[in-house]
Amino acid sequence: MMRTHGVLLIFVFCSCQLIFFEQTSVATTPTPSINNTVDSLSPTENTTGSPEKTKDDKTSDLSNYCPSTFNLTGSNGTFTSPMYPSPYPLSHVCRWEITVAPGKIVQLTFTVLDVEAGKGFCYDSVEVYGGTLQQGYLIGTYCGSAVLQPITTTTNVMTVIFNSDSVVAQSGFQASFVSKEKQKSNCGAGYFRCNDDVTCVDSWRRCDGRKDCFDNSDESGCECQSLPLEYLFCKGLGYNRITLPNPYMHRNASEAINSRQARTMVRLETAADPVCHPDFNLFACAMIMPKCSSKSPRQLLPCRTLCEEVTASCRPQAVLHTNGSWPFPDCSRFPYPSNNTSCFNAPMPEDGNCYYGNGVNYRGRVARSNDGQACAKWSDDASDFYQSQFPWANLQENYCRNPDEDTRPWCLSSTGVQVSCELPRCGEKTCFDPGPPRFGTRSPRKATYLSGDKLTFSCGPGYILADGSLRSTCQSDGTWTNEPPICDVDHENNLLTDLFERNQYKVETKPTVDITVSTFQGRINNIVDTNEKDERVMVAISLNAEWVDHRLTWIEQEYGNIRSLFLPDTRVWKPTLQLRKNADTNYKSLPASKVLVTSDGHVNWTVEALTTTTCTLDPYLFPVDTMNCPICFESSISAGERLKCPSAERPGYNGCKTRTQIISGQWKVVAYLQTEAGKGCMILDFTRDPIYHIATTISPCIILAVLMCITFATPIEKSDRIGFGITILLAMVVSLVVITDFLPVKDKMPFIAVVIIVCMGLIGLFMLFTCVIINLSSKKGDMPPWAQRFFLRYLATFLLFGDLSAKNPPPEHKENGGSVNLAYVNGGIAMEQETQDMNTDSRAQSVRIKPAATPPGAQLVLQTTLEELSRSMQAETRMLHSVLNKLVQADDDTEMEEGDYHKLGRVLDRLCVILYFISVGITIPMALFLGRQ
Repeated sequence: MMRTHGVLLIFVFCSCQLIFFEQTSVATTPTPSINNTVDSLSPTENTTGSPEKTKDDKTSDLSNYCPSTFNLTGSNGTFTSPMYPSPYPLSHVCRWEITVAPGKIVQLTFTVLDVEAGKGFCYDSVEVYGGTLQQGYLIGTYCGSAVLQPITTTTNVMTVIFNSDSVVAQSGFQASFVSKEKQKSNCGAGYFRCNDDVTCVDSWRRCDGRKDCFDNSDESGCECQSLPLEYLFCKGLGYNRITLPNPYMHRNASEAINSRQARTMVRLETAADPVCHPDFNLFACAMIMPKCSSKSPRQLLPCRTLCEEVTASCRPQAVLHTNGSWPFPDCSRFPYPSNNTSCFNAPMPEDGNCYYGNGVNYRGRVARSNDGQACAKWSDDASDFYQSQFPWANLQENYCRNPDEDTRPWCLSSTGVQVSCELPRCGEKTCFDPGPPRFGTRSPRKATYLSGDKLTFSCGPGYILADGSLRSTCQSDGTWTNEPPICDVDHENNLLTDLFERNQYKVETKPTVDITVSTFQGRINNIVDTNEKDERVMVAISLNAEWVDHRLTWIEQEYGNIRSLFLPDTRVWKPTLQLRKNADTNYKSLPASKVLVTSDGHVNWTVEALTTTTCTLDPYLFPVDTMNCPICFESSISAGERLKCPSAERPGYNGCKTRTQIISGQWKVVAYLQTEAGKGCMILDFTRDPIYHIATTISPCIILAVLMCITFATPIEKSDRIGFGITILLAMVVSLVVITDFLPVKDKMPFIAVVIIVCMGLIGLFMLFTCVIINLSSKKGDMPPWAQRFFLRYLATFLLFGDLSAKNPPPEHKENGGSVNLAYVNGGIAMEQETQDMNTDSRAQSVRIKPAATPPGAQLVLQTTLEELSRSMQAETRMLHSVLNKLVQADDDTEMEEGDYHKLGRVLDRLCVILYFISVGITIPMALFLGRQ
């Protein structure tokens, strides 16, 4: 990149033009300083007012600190500004000339730079030249305090000049140099490498009559030579003289003809059908075999606009057909016409009335947008964006151009917006103006239309579209997608004018002076929500009303056989329908809709609305309860409006003779219509399906009522009896809460709620009786004779207990005794058991066990042992009989403890069970009877 700048600086130095590339820096902003390149007559501009210094008087201005040029040699070294690091002296010019071995180059590095700088320019400066001052070229002018990149020359000599003015002095600079080996530059396509093998300049600068290389090698070998005869692809392009080397550094015709670029050009020319761009051949030839001009510049390369247009059109095909990349340089390296630069371009096709490709190379004078408006001048752009960003795009006057590589040329409108130009692509067919439709116009209006242009037709006032389309598009074959439409008289508009304006129709006035009768019917579209707790229902309903308005009659033949009109309901009179029993605070009125008016004056009005109205629920027979919901709309009788049922019902609507059944969740609904004078009502009769509530609500209550019997079946002396009854009582309370939760508060309670309350009362009452019975049954002693006869004889017999007044005989106690005797008899053991009863004779049982033979000596010992064991067993047996007799006696005493009061408790307990069922049985019919009174 530094080498490229060096080439530019050589060109500026040789052409004696002033161009600034300043490098400045501010103490608070770490940006690179601006590189100022000055002309050959003035190494630096004196912005403080002191006389300018030329190259010839630099030596004469040397002060005492710099009496002469400092000559620095060797492979490396350092030097500083005068008095460094103290501020440098004012009004001084110092020069250092650095020379290294031949064949090498000088690399200079500023380790410190602190030189006074202004905003965009230098007060004091350090100038660096490649070569000597008289024969070298300016590399750059530096100031500020930024750190610079190393600076390299293309020769073995470098000159550094320091200039200070007479105002402010800073610390100056410290620099070092080193000798480097010269490396051959790889300039790439689009550049020319100077003979020093280091400097690269743009190819279009070669042979332009200006010295761009330090050794002037860019201006040598500029002689014209003939176009080779064997290269036929470049014949007939308007030139037959060329100059080499070309931008690819092909130095002879043989290298150019056999190059990759030439092979790609030939392959693309033969493979692509049609050719990607008409000027591709000319562009490629001008790159491979550059045209040689008889005047400066002698080598003419393609203009940048031609490169941009051809590249956009041919790059995809080149990559496809050649299996490679685009072989030509980036278009930013191509020249464009200016005061000091010329280039080679293709002639304009058809005198500039069309364009090729995307139109980047269009240079014609068409200056109208596609909608026929005149284009604004490019210079009218306040931001100067286009001319500053695209100086190569020939942005002249207000002509159509394509600087940003859009799909086609465009220009700026008067508002600064990009608009397509009225310019066709070359070879593209255009559409002629089809003309306006009869009784209509078209827009935009132009002489010719490009492919893709759209045309809009419209009918004139009092006319409407009768046939055809109001849109048409120009096709690539030069035809329109639609012909101009047919416009006809707008009979409907004329009819509306006659009905409402000329007849002075007033919406506020009734059709007749007498009572206006309107037929009324409705339809339930959907039951949105049913709230039996709040007794409200939300319904989507459709209403239909029909009446006769003689002010809206016409003769069909006079208005294009129009039989009916659809009009907003606000334009005609309609009956006043106010919703009654409204439960929606946001409801205002019926929504806006349309009315159908026929030529005989019949007006049919259909409106759909979402209404929320109140209902009347009868919950007594829950869950077989009913609810009545009238949705009533009332007209104003005082204003002479009445509603009646229609004689012929409209399909899908309810009249007074039809009923509609609807299923909505757990409700079965019957809908029918009723009318009375000025009121029309859609009646909804709701009947609940009881299956769900019988299963989930009623059944648990019945089960709880039956479970109450278990309380009386539990023995009196068991303590769980009271707790079980209280649990059932609480469960019934919960069931009552559930039932009353989703029913409204009414003057009459539901039948099931009454039954539950009675059952709860009975359970509580009998729980009290149970406590009394438990206390009575625990008493001891005998009851009075009269009580025994009434409760234990008569009442017990009635309750199927039998006669409980008779006393039970005392149980007999048997004394059992006995003994067990063991003896040794005849070599064996004999066991005898005697059992004695008080009423029976004693019996003896003996069992003899004869073991194996025993020795005679041991028989005596064994007999003695058995006799002792026999006596012990007899004592234990007598003790066991005594204990058993006592236990039997205690059990018999317990059985005899059931006295009269215990029997009385059993009788009263069964009496409570019977009374409980009788009370529940009486409650049900009584509740049904009394609830209807």
